[in-house]
Amino acid sequence: MIVAIQGELGSFSEGAARRLLGADIQLRCCLTFDDLFASVRHGLARRGVVPVWNTIAGLIYDNAVRARAQAFTVYRELRYPVQQCLIMRPGTTAAPLRRVASHPIALQQCTRWFASHPGCEPVAIADTAGGVRDLMAECLDANAVIASAAAAERYGAELVTAGVEDRQGNVTRFMLIGHRESSTPSHPSLGNRQSGMGNGGNGE
Repeated sequence: MIVAIQGELGSFSEGAARRLLGADIQLRCCLTFDDLFASVRHGLARRGVVPVWNTIAGLIYDNAVRARAQAFTVYRELRYPVQQCLIMRPGTTAAPLRRVASHPIALQQCTRWFASHPGCEPVAIADTAGGVRDLMAECLDANAVIASAAAAERYGAELVTAGVEDRQGNVTRFMLIGHRESSTPSHPSLGNRQSGMGNGGNGE
């Protein structure tokens, strides 16, 4: 089965997709969420795994609305634990941190870390895991990336500090979607879909 995610291998979306559908799925890594939804709509992927809410950042409004649009069916939902990690190229940890890159939603989860490191500029990039890949290839204008431990392992980077998110117990809610015209729901939702998604998405 081909499953669309936003981001490269090593992302939290990859982890959520494999937990939902198993290790043997084939992933279609999309640069943007627009690409993800288009891949499912046009049959390039049978399913899509979309983050719609985070404990710290709140509701990811555009994704939540589009996932429930008439064109799609929501099959299941998953609450996936997210630990953000500060990641650098091996041998560079002694250098002063000036620019730390991550996806905007991940940056929102780490505001306290940036407040305690006022010399570090947050840099928004399209993808957390892709940022680690680019950091290792020396084609990213940053000293470090905030991403998953899996991304550090996959690309041979050094995990400097684990748990730089604002508080422990950080969770992202993912929706498993399919194209409505080609399928009908076959699985119950995992958990209460409304929990944490009302009142601006700050339910925890």
